[in-house]
This record gives sequence, C-alpha cells and structure tokens, in this order.
Amino acid sequence: MIILLMDKILITGGNGFLGKELAKVLSSEGEIFLGSRNNKNNRNASIETSFPCIPLDISNIESVRDVFRYVKPDIVIHGAATKFVDLSEEYPFETIDVNIKGSENVARVSMENKVKLVIGISTDKAAPPCRNIYAISKALMERLFCRCNDITETNFLCVRY
Repeated sequence: MIILLMDKILITGGNGFLGKELAKVLSSEGEIFLGSRNNKNNRNASIETSFPCIPLDISNIESVRDVFRYVKPDIVIHGAATKFVDLSEEYPFETIDVNIKGSENVARVSMENKVKLVIGISTDKAAPPCRNIYAISKALMERLFCRCNDITETNFLCVRY
C-alpha cells in the first residue's frame, strides 16, 4: 500500500531513534504525530523533529484511545516496544505488558477507528527459534497483526528491522 499525501501518520515509540528517523523520512508524506510515554524524551523528540509528540502509554488501552481520538490517524507505525533482550529477561512483565498487551491495544483501537494501515515494527530476533522473552513477544505481535487481516478492513503488516 502506498502512503497517500496528507495522511495522518501516528508513530508509536516515536521518541526513539527509529521513530524520529521515520518521522523525518515520512515528513513529506503526511501529517506526522509521535507518541511515547516518556515526556522528557517526547519534548526532546518534538524539538528535534518539529513534530508533535503526544504522551502515549500503549500498555493502557484508554491512553491509546485518547491519542487516537486526538490524532485520528489514517496510518499507524507501531514501533513502541521494550527492545532489549537482557531487560526483557530481567523484567518479563514489562515486556509482556508493552510488547504483547500494548500491541494488542494498538491493534484493537486501530480496528475500532477504521485506521487504513497498521505497520508493526518487529525484529530479526522474532525468526524461529525464539529463545528469549523479547523474541517471543515480537513474534506474537507479528502473528497477531497478520491474523487481524482476516477479521477487519484495517490492513496490517509487519516488517523486521
């Protein structure tokens, strides 16, 4: 699917390196909104990119709904995640809350709001065999997003970064 000019694009995990770089690359493709839960980093990302960075905790479905009501995105690039194998092993509940439950929340709210396209950012670590909690959590996000294509008009796809 081609991104249409002037689509509203919400990037979860938008204050991270990948989110900021995607925003810069996609700046001519539409209206960009960055969403993430660390407000200090949000402010810095907004200054660095010149895009609004909105408080967003994907592990809280009401936070996701609030942001979707505000932004009304056409496209969601879901990059928010607990991203480190060692942290995921040490803090598995956080990884499950963010990478699995948070991805579920993004998927549910995207379908509720009839978002055109949701792109899940995954990792090469999600390729079998999955040997750690991080890899398993991202593999589950991929499977969830792919399965959503069978039950909604919203288009879901995943890319491995």
